[in-house]
Amino acid sequence: MDKKGIMIVIGMFLILVLLVIVINNVFSNGIIRFVVTVLAAVIIGLVLRKTLYTNNKK
Repeated sequence: MDKKGIMIVIGMFLILVLLVIVINNVFSNGIIRFVVTVLAAVIIGLVLRKTLYTNNKK
């Protein structure tokens, strides 16, 4: 993995951490918070996998 790929991974991780903090503050209901967090993690995971896949193809 080149530097660009590593920076993207770090960026995604920071975004995920910020999302979790925001979600915890906005949703006080535990079930809704859990569902939203899982959805956010799945979406970021898919984007990350696609990004890494395109980086490896080059």
